[in-house]
Amino acid sequence: MGKDKNRRIMKRMILTGLLVGLLSVGVASYHSAQEPKQLKMICIPKIIDPNNEFWTALIAGARMAAQEHNIELTVVAPDREEYYEKQNELILQAINQNPDVILISPSHYTKTLEAVKEVRKKGIKIVFIDSEVEEPVWDCIVA
Repeated sequence: MGKDKNRRIMKRMILTGLLVGLLSVGVASYHSAQEPKQLKMICIPKIIDPNNEFWTALIAGARMAAQEHNIELTVVAPDREEYYEKQNELILQAINQNPDVILISPSHYTKTLEAVKEVRKKGIKIVFIDSEVEEPVWDCIVA
């Protein structure tokens, strides 16, 4: 049973890495037509928890894809999945860093919306991973 669990985790890591990699390539090709620069992405999952296989695999996949495509990736998250207020603060802080893309796993369907709308107002690309908010404000969703 442990081998099956490890295989599922590895598959998730690979799938996440591939999806983030595809996204990175798409964003990179968009920017290469404008000006060559290193892309900057900020990933804000619901939590960073080494005991949570899903989030650990997702973050590892994002880091792997970022390294492969020479993308500057920062990962920040609240201490608990249900801390949507803290996640909203992190989203607003991420806007001030002016990244090309913010990857978000919204912690709350309605209460994360206003923070994400601020990302949209600044013209930063939004990618939702695993969950979404009540209005379609994303550029891409991976779920």
